[in-house]
Amino acid sequence: MYEYLTPHADPLIEWLNRAISEQHINFFNYEKFTEISLINNGGFGTIKKALWNQTKLTVALKSIKSDIKIDDKIINDFIKELKTLQKVSFHPNVIQFYGVTKDPKTGLGVILWEISSGKPPFESNTAYQSIIQINNGIRETPVEGTPSQYVDLYERCWAEDPNERPDAESVLETINRIKNPKINSDLINLEDSRELISHIDPLLKDIDVFLIPDKLRLIHRASDDGFGKKIFFKNTKNIERSILILHIRDTNEIIGGYNPLAWRELKGFGSVDSCYETCNNFIFSLKRGNLENSIFSKVKCPKRAIYREKGLGPAFSLDLFMVSDKKGGKTWGCFKSDYERPIRHADEYFQIEDYEVFQYL
Repeated sequence: MYEYLTPHADPLIEWLNRAISEQHINFFNYEKFTEISLINNGGFGTIKKALWNQTKLTVALKSIKSDIKIDDKIINDFIKELKTLQKVSFHPNVIQFYGVTKDPKTGLGVILWEISSGKPPFESNTAYQSIIQINNGIRETPVEGTPSQYVDLYERCWAEDPNERPDAESVLETINRIKNPKINSDLINLEDSRELISHIDPLLKDIDVFLIPDKLRLIHRASDDGFGKKIFFKNTKNIERSILILHIRDTNEIIGGYNPLAWRELKGFGSVDSCYETCNNFIFSLKRGNLENSIFSKVKCPKRAIYREKGLGPAFSLDLFMVSDKKGGKTWGCFKSDYERPIRHADEYFQIEDYEVFQYL
């Protein structure tokens, strides 16, 4: 069984199209073939093994190599081979020729790549050279700045096995998600996220909003998973580079902190290692709708950056911490201690509506 390429003004393609239309050669939908694997690369083309789902037969798929110069002799030899196979295919000792199939695996993927790049693939090639290259697995490289979800989408459309390619409905759903990116948060939006990311990594100050969902992974939401310290430490165990975000009741303030280290619960009291040292963390207060006035406060005493005390939940020293589980995890405190600036107007305890924890990827 032969794979053939998309119709172009080429003698071989024209001959195949005519033979199919006149029903001299059968045409089969490429989607009917699965479990495709390479058998060999011959002088003329590649040979792949595949399962023909309709008949449950194992068949050979042959396709033309990309570096073959198509001339009249090759065309005539190709046609001669097909005609010969048609004549003798009834013999049990001869590999049967069933027909041809068009491999559509690149169609949608190529279109998606072309949309992202603004130009046709393999622009310097002739149309026929491009088709041959694509058919043999050669792909254009992603354009710099293309959202990773979009790259992943069109690369999945290029999958060799049809079963691994997304259907049209899932492609549309993915494109809509990319077109309207959202962060998995009930407390912050994309602009808030970009502000936070810019303080973690200043090089990403102008990060494209399309890329932000890839950078933040939700690992805990108190309203879904629980407010207490035990569930907090369980869900954040061994996870570094976490962002804690709090929504304060009554005032609707959004505050929090960034911890580059993994959170660890202290079982004892007042031990030598009750504090973790780091100079790369900070606490913050986001001013919604006026982000330029947000407060970002760096640690001034790195040895007390992350405080560990029996009974307390997560604690950025005493500058921001969860009070013991006796308060249900909804009571927190801010008391200026080891960070440069206070993130609230007064040292006090307060109640929260919710909190979320993200891992920065």
